[in-house]
This record gives sequence, C-alpha cells and structure tokens, in this order.
Amino acid sequence: MAPPSSLIHASSDQLALQMFTSRPRWVTTVGLQAFLGLFFLFAPGYTVAVLDVTDIVETRTLFALYGGLLLHRAFMEQVVRSRADPSWIRLYMWSTVPFGLSSAVILGWASAQGLMNPWIGWVWVALFVGELGEISIVLFKHRMETARSA
Repeated sequence: MAPPSSLIHASSDQLALQMFTSRPRWVTTVGLQAFLGLFFLFAPGYTVAVLDVTDIVETRTLFALYGGLLLHRAFMEQVVRSRADPSWIRLYMWSTVPFGLSSAVILGWASAQGLMNPWIGWVWVALFVGELGEISIVLFKHRMETARSA
C-alpha cells in the first residue's frame, strides 16, 4: 500500500482501485465473508454455539440466510475486483453502506446487551466501521473531484 502522504494526493479512482486490489482487503472481505458465509449456511448450530446466542429454530434459520447473503457479497465483490473499474467499485461501495451501517449498529447493540459473544461482536463492529471509513473517504473524495470539475 502507498504511504499515507501519497494517498492524500491520489485521485478517488486511484484510491478505489488500490483499495479493491489490495491483498488485505481480499482476505477480510472476499475470503472472510466467503468462509463465514459457508460456515453460517452449512453449520448454523455451530454458529449459534460460537456466537453464544439463544438456540432456537429461528436463530439457526436467520444465520443460514445470513450465510447466503455473505456468500453473495463475497461473490459480488470478487466480480467488482476482477473488473477493476472505479465506477463499478463506487457503485458497489454505495450498495455496501446500508449493509455495513446496519450490521455495525445491530452487532454493537447485541454485544452491549449481552445477546451474543461480545468479543466476536465488537471485532465485527470494528471491521464494519473500518470498511465504512474507507468507503466514505473514497466516495467523499470522488464527490469533491466531481464538484470541482463541474
């Protein structure tokens, strides 16, 4: 990754491409989401045990559905990565904001209320907040560049 000072002068397109082609992002988004998606989808009972949540049929069903959603997100991010087109990356970023924001709020609330394993919950909250921060920087920078060129 480029030094922080060079990121300040990089265009939003360069930042978007840098973000989506970096190995750490692939590991934390595509790889981790795909792994968790498979785990949640095919092992909802273990998911319930690991997250320390109430074990009822609805919880298992919810985690299996969430696993499918995570698999879809991992696949779509890989598609966007392989295109390496900043406009596609920005569209994907916009589509990620509601998911990331709602996930951070729900997981933070569940962790604070003792409804799930707090260590796992707060780590996920940190990952979502970090991703939302990166996305916000790129989208804000693009908006400023667009306004300047208009």
